[in-house]
Amino acid sequence: MQPALVSTLPRRPRRGAARAAASLLTVLLAVLLAVAPAAAQEPADAPADAPVHATDGARDGTPRGTFGETVDVRVIDVEVVVTDDEGRRVTGLGRDDFRLLVNGRETPVAFFDEVWEGRYREPAVAQGAAGAQAAAAASGETGETAAVRAPQTRYLLILDDYFTRPAQRNQVLRKLREELHLLAPQDRFAAIAYDGRRLTVLCDWTDSLAEMDVALDAAMERGGWAAYREQVSARDNPERLARVIVDQVERTYSAVAAALRTFADAPGRRVALLVAGGWPYDPAYADAELDLAVGRSRLFDTRRPLQRLADLANAAGYTLYPIDAPGAEGGAGPSAEFGDRDLGERFGEALRENNREVTLQLLADETGGEAQLDGRRLSALARAVEDTRSYYWLGFEYRRQGDGERRQIRVEVTRPGLKVRARGSFLDVSPIIEGALTAERALLLDSDDEPTLQVELGEPQRAGRGKVQQPFAVRIPFDQVTVGRGPRGPRVNLELRVAVEDGKGGRSDLTTLPLHLDLAPGMVERGFAYYDAAVKIRRQRHVLVFTLTDQATGLTLVARHEVDPR
Repeated sequence: MQPALVSTLPRRPRRGAARAAASLLTVLLAVLLAVAPAAAQEPADAPADAPVHATDGARDGTPRGTFGETVDVRVIDVEVVVTDDEGRRVTGLGRDDFRLLVNGRETPVAFFDEVWEGRYREPAVAQGAAGAQAAAAASGETGETAAVRAPQTRYLLILDDYFTRPAQRNQVLRKLREELHLLAPQDRFAAIAYDGRRLTVLCDWTDSLAEMDVALDAAMERGGWAAYREQVSARDNPERLARVIVDQVERTYSAVAAALRTFADAPGRRVALLVAGGWPYDPAYADAELDLAVGRSRLFDTRRPLQRLADLANAAGYTLYPIDAPGAEGGAGPSAEFGDRDLGERFGEALRENNREVTLQLLADETGGEAQLDGRRLSALARAVEDTRSYYWLGFEYRRQGDGERRQIRVEVTRPGLKVRARGSFLDVSPIIEGALTAERALLLDSDDEPTLQVELGEPQRAGRGKVQQPFAVRIPFDQVTVGRGPRGPRVNLELRVAVEDGKGGRSDLTTLPLHLDLAPGMVERGFAYYDAAVKIRRQRHVLVFTLTDQATGLTLVARHEVDPR
């Protein structure tokens, strides 16, 4: 479903006092996301997730995060796990034992810490957790100061109810509940679920085991597996089925990215436990018949959206621990559903299972985490807690370009015989990407937050059989956006986005329009202007989400409206 977005001049949604109107005689078409100019600087009211980095003993207890300053120089954190040939954690390394390369160029390590057994470790402390505890006792460290020296980890549980069977999901959640006691006192836990249409926050950040229990109870009462039911209706047409699967996977990736961004503005290390029901790396192998009927077609490539999800997870500062809820489903034994299958059938099932697991493995590899597959899925929280208790925390300064491009990261250890696990890249988030994420979150996440953008809706106008044009006017506040100088005087450079969802959950592609508006004399003093347009929709209930992004700062204002033109 793709709405047509057109300008409407000179009609106004609501007549009244005289208003200044932005002059733009352009037909608004559904366009692809464009690359915005490089951002000049961050807004003054950017999210307060900037960490104060502790460097070699000068620790003040402020939890670390991912992005740094609220100017155009950012601090990028890289969590690094170092092991020997036998897979044992290596401790006691110093800053000079690491080599950090960004896009192939060596970059100084500006900030360095070692976290060992859940505590910051002084470089002079003897090897191992026992040595660290002995040093703390010898120094007379109190419980309060010990807590200051303990980094905070935030564990975000993301439930994919869309692809996951409830019984398989609940088996994972019951085991996870048994492991909640492993969280440290300073750690926090949150949970959010996606059902194919909406994100639902089950639990905001909390250290209360009782609140975590309530959230898991609510999670286990939810339905699931709607993606499979949608696929059933398309099974008579393999190519159509492949397209359905691709659409489902892409929408799920977008929802997971929105969930990560929703919980990104928090200090500390961020870990996401992602309970997935089976996302095919190649949809041609997602079904027994698709591999023959469709093959490995580039028309159905889900690898690019998968990389985008990994990029956005890194941008939000999350290490992903994907959990394969179905677990191992193959095997040589008889099946109650298929009877005694021949070797070809069993091979096809193994191929599809591997196809599903590859997706989760790639997400883990790209973000420095570990995929929890097969039997590991039933101890996922314990394994994630253990994996995030001991690591090296490297930080480097990066001059933000705001171009939306990925920068490669490579961490090397100068000592021989050691292996390194860390994220492989970070995303230089552009205002375009921030605006798109804000619009996606507003569409997916029902929120009681007050709108930050004023949009006035007019009376729908007939626009052909079964369709209407829904007029709207966007109020552009000059005190919140950057007013620059253009060839003909004051100018604003903005991005207007409109997202549409119908009553059945079908969503349009995000429509984006660059607004480069030259302002008439007196407009700035007046304080605002209106931009008028209309969106063509079917004659049924819709949710409309509007976002207005300042290309210079990335500040995004949002409004959400429900309309029913019937």
